[in-house]
Amino acid sequence: MGKSGILLVGLVLVTIPAYFARDVWIANVVEEMLHYQAETKINHAMSVSDVSVDSDLGRLILNQVSLTPLDDPQKLQALATDRAELDADVSGLFSPHVRVRHARAYDVEVALEYVAPGVSNFKLMERAYRSFVEQRRAEGRSRLLEWDMDQLDLYRVHFILIDINGQLLADVQIPKISVSTLSTKNSGKENFSLLMRQVQLSVLKETLRGRVQGEYDTAGLLQLVRREMPRSDILDNGMVNKLKEAGKNFLEGWLSQ
Repeated sequence: MGKSGILLVGLVLVTIPAYFARDVWIANVVEEMLHYQAETKINHAMSVSDVSVDSDLGRLILNQVSLTPLDDPQKLQALATDRAELDADVSGLFSPHVRVRHARAYDVEVALEYVAPGVSNFKLMERAYRSFVEQRRAEGRSRLLEWDMDQLDLYRVHFILIDINGQLLADVQIPKISVSTLSTKNSGKENFSLLMRQVQLSVLKETLRGRVQGEYDTAGLLQLVRREMPRSDILDNGMVNKLKEAGKNFLEGWLSQ
């Protein structure tokens, strides 16, 4: 091997560990940042078993992730996933505005619990975020970490919906939920709240259309939608109308009140 070949091999041996070390360092910093963001912005404890970064692919990978409210005595996890993959510019993870091109989450757990009319665990999460923003602005610190997401795909979603007084309305499995258009036009808004509302709407639509496996209370779900989302289009689909026509006339009377 000539001198040029030896030099090339030497450069490769030096460069590979350097890139690897950089990615490990970025992963550690990102993990610390995510823990801090969850606690300070939405009053949740974040648990994650492993974070890795692949600069070549522009991908951030998180394993065994969960979010649990800090003030919930029951410690009910609001969100959990076995694996999440985010395609983004790795160097942009430390900028004030992070753009995720595509995110995928596998074996997802979503627990939506209402504690009062109009108040769910996710609504409390949103309120915590709004309070954080207001405090920052009162302190004259308007610059916040913002993020946008072009496409989110959730695979194998286990969704639990608990209404007021602990009434279980749904415990179902949904193969896939896709959420899009969380793009730059939402910059500066509560993207997390927008995201979760879209997920909730998608889950309720799929459940009422019969595209899920598990147990759910159709009458209870319809009442919840009427109470919580009176201006949504969830009730305007063929499956719901068929359910009404198939012996659920009492719902017609309730909905017309």
